[in-house]
Amino acid sequence: MSPRHGRQAQRATRQPQEVQGIGYLGIRQHFVPRILPVVHHRPPSRYRAIQYRLSDNLYHTIRHVSLYFADRKLTSSLRAAFYRPLTRPGAMTSKRSQIAKTVREHILAGNLRPGARLTEKALCELTQASRSSVREALQMLEQEGYVSNQPNRGVRVAVLDVQEAADIYQVRSVLEGLAARNFINMATPAQREKLDQTLSQLAVSVEEKDVAEQLEAIELFYEALLEGCYNRVLKSSLEALHGKISRLRATSILSPGRIKNTLQEMARIGAAIRNNDEEEAWLACVEHMRQTSAVAIRVISHLKERG
Repeated sequence: MSPRHGRQAQRATRQPQEVQGIGYLGIRQHFVPRILPVVHHRPPSRYRAIQYRLSDNLYHTIRHVSLYFADRKLTSSLRAAFYRPLTRPGAMTSKRSQIAKTVREHILAGNLRPGARLTEKALCELTQASRSSVREALQMLEQEGYVSNQPNRGVRVAVLDVQEAADIYQVRSVLEGLAARNFINMATPAQREKLDQTLSQLAVSVEEKDVAEQLEAIELFYEALLEGCYNRVLKSSLEALHGKISRLRATSILSPGRIKNTLQEMARIGAAIRNNDEEEAWLACVEHMRQTSAVAIRVISHLKERG
């Protein structure tokens, strides 16, 4: 017997009894459920070596699995199966979010009008991203209500509908009135201060006529309100409408003089909360939504008439 064959025989005798003769697929089925991955502290520059804790509680890397198997081809197959390219965690998600944010901003700014076709090629040029990243971003925007994907029509900027807008504002008036009541009873002093800060930020942005800052301040106000209402169902219900609400908000703010009225209406909500007046806070939210709804519907109707 040659030295090489002798070493292989010794390795074969060191195999756990439960592994012998079960074949490649059997090995995968046997070991995969028992694997506990542990990443090396110094991974190779291109691939991440993964360490495994096997059923006999011994630590081995994939490159040393040959101690268990005489067949080197099998070892190579296992190595190929368990090595993976080293990618930065969250890189794809981050890129997708950046693309979605860019497209969202263009929609809210009116650069992409309702009904406009959104081709992957044009968005790749706009965002300097790959087609796969653009597709993922479009799926996110579709879930948020910014775009629609219809058969034989492709992806388009979602068209604002008068009846849908009225329905959304009706639901918002009830949910946000409830959020204000909950906020009065449950918010911490820090959360109350945060809400007041957003109103101050809105007042400054109105004075400076900065539309982008105005939209951000309003967004932060409602984020603070929902954070302090401590009702997850209420919060998730409004978050499901977030995209459409943001578009309607950007639409209503186009009306001349509307932002100053918005500031007054939201200041009324803030004052009611500071005074712990639940009924006034509820009424202020309902009135704010009624006024905003009337303006938004008027603007949407005007835009549709213009085509």
